Amino acid sequence: LVLLKEYYEKSCKNSQPIKTLYGGLCKIYEEPTSAGGYVATMDCSEGRNGDYSVLLIFDRDLNQVCEYACNNVSINDFVKNAVDLCKYYNHAFLGFERNNNCGGSAEQVLTNLQYLNFCYEDYDRGVYGIQTTSKTEMESITFLTEGLETNSIKLKSRKIYDELTYFSHINGKCSAPKGYHDDFVMALTFLPATYEQFLRCIFTD
Repeated sequence: LVLLKEYYEKSCKNSQPIKTLYGGLCKIYEEPTSAGGYVATMDCSEGRNGDYSVLLIFDRDLNQVCEYACNNVSINDFVKNAVDLCKYYNHAFLGFERNNNCGGSAEQVLTNLQYLNFCYEDYDRGVYGIQTTSKTEMESITFLTEGLETNSIKLKSRKIYDELTYFSHINGKCSAPKGYHDDFVMALTFLPATYEQFLRCIFTD
């Protein structure tokens, strides 16, 4: 908590969006630049006023530039808006979880919209998205912790900070206590795998 408080004071406290979209649900912290590559992570919910669907976008230096979150629109509508935001940020490379039904629905919408610049587990077999396990979650948390400590990940979102203060690893599972949300943090845990593939694509090209 001490580290998080120091981090918040340094990186989040004075961060304000330069504009908002979708009725204030989307916050733009920095506009895209013509030469920049971007990476995005997405965690989808069913849109029934419970868990949030979240999209986070970062530049290639892991500086957060955008966030979009809502819990009362369908997966179809959320992903359509997310695709528009990814296109706006130079067709950002998108990572999302494929473990659950929401992940499958998100992939279907992405395919229907012909937005194919997203993360894959096995490209040759057409297996897209990120398969998460307790092991990969812990690896992601380690990556994120080190990124916060070294300031190599620069978050702007107060909501991420709030969720991180009570997010924990209990009985082999990373989650928030009952009654709290962890949707922003879960979207953030997809960043390491997505960013790794993003860099691989850049250097391959």
